[in-house]
Amino acid sequence: MNISNEERADRLFTVKNAIATQQLEGLTVDPETVTDLEAWANGEMTLDDAKARCLARINQRAKWT
Repeated sequence: MNISNEERADRLFTVKNAIATQQLEGLTVDPETVTDLEAWANGEMTLDDAKARCLARINQRAKWT
């Protein structure tokens, strides 16, 4: 998917802001989720795909507990 440099910058800002918000709340975003969010920010996947991958990881981890 092609996105403009302006859109990429806006998305990267959004991702960094979301991660920083989690950190301020004392939480850590796992590296796989960061990778997926950065892929979305760079136009390499849709936000729906990033969300689906994150939810799949959560569901998989829930099976282990």
